[in-house]
Amino acid sequence: TIATAAESAAVIARVFAGDAGPAADIVRLNAAAALVVAGVAEDLRDGLAQATGAIADGRARATLDRLVALTHAGAPVVA
Repeated sequence: TIATAAESAAVIARVFAGDAGPAADIVRLNAAAALVVAGVAEDLRDGLAQATGAIADGRARATLDRLVALTHAGAPVVA
């Protein structure tokens, strides 16, 4: 169980660093579902492949880093 934001950030960092396991599975499946809902992926299989690729090549981490920088700078986050 994750009880704090710091614990959550640590889990996300490990997943983005390539750790496997239940947390990575959940992150990838949630991302896959989001990609399907957004119309970026055709189905969960496609979304899972895209999410896995984005984690593996660093795009997911880079996107998170940009979001963190924007929120810490007080800039509005535009969807």
